[in-house]
Amino acid sequence: GTEDSTLYAVAPQSFNVIGYYENDGFSFRLAYNWKDDSYLKGDNSYLGVQPRVQKATGRLDLVTSYKFTKNFSGYLRGYNLTDEQRYEYWGNNESAVSRVDYTGRIYEVSFSYSF
Repeated sequence: GTEDSTLYAVAPQSFNVIGYYENDGFSFRLAYNWKDDSYLKGDNSYLGVQPRVQKATGRLDLVTSYKFTKNFSGYLRGYNLTDEQRYEYWGNNESAVSRVDYTGRIYEVSFSYSF
């Protein structure tokens, strides 16, 4: 028999770039993550058992915080600031869409107080 040497759910190329700043109670972190097309195991479907492809995608996230006092801090987080969508399609046919994930941009504001 033939052996399948494909690494599923592993992109052949990916990179992360992170910028970070912290001073006087203020912190700021910006991270961009990108990964190339990757193969996902195929399911038995009307399109056969061929693998799916998850299309290359990148995402920009932000985390900031500020310490107002020794005990009180505020946080602002932003996820998927690039407003990316994730596409999966069957085999090598981008017209055979298997799945589209879209969360949109997500923002979160929070505060913490310690006693």
